[in-house]
Amino acid sequence: MPIIIGELAQMALHIIDTAMVGAISYKQLAAAALVMNSINIPFVFGIGMTISVSQMVSMAHGKGSRSQVSHYFYNGFALCAVTAVVISLALVFGKSILTHMGQDPEVVAYALPFMELMALSIIPMLLFMTLKQFTDGLEFTRTAMLLSLCGMPINIFFKLPFNLWELGFPKT
Repeated sequence: MPIIIGELAQMALHIIDTAMVGAISYKQLAAAALVMNSINIPFVFGIGMTISVSQMVSMAHGKGSRSQVSHYFYNGFALCAVTAVVISLALVFGKSILTHMGQDPEVVAYALPFMELMALSIIPMLLFMTLKQFTDGLEFTRTAMLLSLCGMPINIFFKLPFNLWELGFPKT
């Protein structure tokens, strides 16, 4: 049940983010959708790398081998960190692909800086996912659920000022 609630919290977080971007303007929403769809495949590849941590840690934990649990966590975290950096750099240096997708030039102009930001944010996200998979492998599923549930109000708290009061940033 905690895994399901945690996943639903992550989905709700994405819905809230989409609603906040959509409230600014349709062009920013189009730019966000373009970026999110462009990074989706590399990001899913990164998530696939993190899932191996859960499986290996779970098997070692079931055998009662603390040294193997530590080994799989350390090596899995290192592998996922390297993978995250490679994916992030590939997206940062490959962001110009957005200009070749036949999109409105204004949408692409909004999308390019967002693509760079989202590409760099893949690193902490995949590292968090690695830690989540580790705790799931040890059967501490409530930890990730609580972090996801706490993340929603924190996310809204930090993004709402940018959305409502613009904080000096233009809306168009």
